[in-house]
Amino acid sequence: MNLFKSTERKLHEDKEIELVVAEMNAGYVDDVAYAKAFKKAKGNADYAKSIYIDERLYRIKEIFPLQQQKEQLARQKANFTEQERLLALELEKLHKKQKNAQADIKEFNRWSLLSFLFFAGLTVSLFLIGETQLAIFGLLATCVCVLVFVVWDMVLQNRVQSIDDEIQRKQNTKKSSSSLLLFLVLAGTVIWLIY
Repeated sequence: MNLFKSTERKLHEDKEIELVVAEMNAGYVDDVAYAKAFKKAKGNADYAKSIYIDERLYRIKEIFPLQQQKEQLARQKANFTEQERLLALELEKLHKKQKNAQADIKEFNRWSLLSFLFFAGLTVSLFLIGETQLAIFGLLATCVCVLVFVVWDMVLQNRVQSIDDEIQRKQNTKKSSSSLLLFLVLAGTVIWLIY
């Protein structure tokens, strides 16, 4: 089993060397790897070419994953920026919904007060003119209206409260995603500084 792994590793290393040779044949030279190889070869260009392969392989193995991490961090940052934009749009919609619900409550309160005053005035008028049975009916109608008004007001208040809760959740999400974005940017900066 160990022999199989070492053979597989050797084949992998051969493929890596083929990649560097193909780059060289295509005219691509990693200037940093070549400068390091030339320095180690102490100016001998032929010896520098053989050292270049090792330097280039090192840079591919060490630098390429780092570049991939940087690119992944950039993609994540862009993704978070898009998520924040969408979150801001959702918050804007919720604020409009909240404003409309509060306007509905004001309108309802106005109509409920007018209705109550109408039924109460009708009841008092009927009582004053001696129509006691109709006045009692008017009083019952007034009580039913008040009961409906109280229940509907509770429904509207619950709607506003649920919108307020949703806004609070979205704002907390925005704060936590901003913290995560800050962490990713700091981590990317640290990685960049190290390498």
